[in-house]
Amino acid sequence: PESMAQRELPTSTLIFDRNGQKLYEVFDPAYGRRQYVPLTDIAPYLIQATISTEAADFYSNTGINTLGRLVEVIADQPFEKFMESRIFQPLGMKDTCFYPKPEQFDRIAVIYKRENGKLVPSTIDRFRKNYRFTRASGGLFSTASDMARFYQMSLNGGVLEGRRLLSRSAVEVMTAVHTEGIPVGGTNDAAYGLTWRIVKGA
Repeated sequence: PESMAQRELPTSTLIFDRNGQKLYEVFDPAYGRRQYVPLTDIAPYLIQATISTEAADFYSNTGINTLGRLVEVIADQPFEKFMESRIFQPLGMKDTCFYPKPEQFDRIAVIYKRENGKLVPSTIDRFRKNYRFTRASGGLFSTASDMARFYQMSLNGGVLEGRRLLSRSAVEVMTAVHTEGIPVGGTNDAAYGLTWRIVKGA
């Protein structure tokens, strides 16, 4: 039978992929510790790790980052600039960004991990000083008030304060269940939309 790799695929296929290879498995061998690598450079490695000939069964970070590169090609600008001009600025999300400025560092929450039964500060680079590429799969810093504006726009079907950012049909497709019958987070009460986690019956 014709495989997924032999025919044209909808872009949503990149979000749900069985391969699900970890980003560092693809990225580190290719670029080591370079401080910044644009998506245009890393995309070929992401694509190699993403497309599978089997049916999709869970979220794929490498696939979502590949989609970020597709946005760059279509929009002819870096993904972070596209998000800023098309989403953050129109929605008034003034504290949302991929790379925080030094004056924002004091407002970034401390990340904790459990160690020997206690919560201790994590050693993760929470200021992203040495981060290497813009992650479409989850690389944003934001605030509760900024996210409230984004979610309200989504609840309104793509409109906030009289300004439309997304079509109603786009919001409906994004928030529809696309992984019916596949457990998410160990439960059958949730599913994935397109970059959304959907709680069934909510």
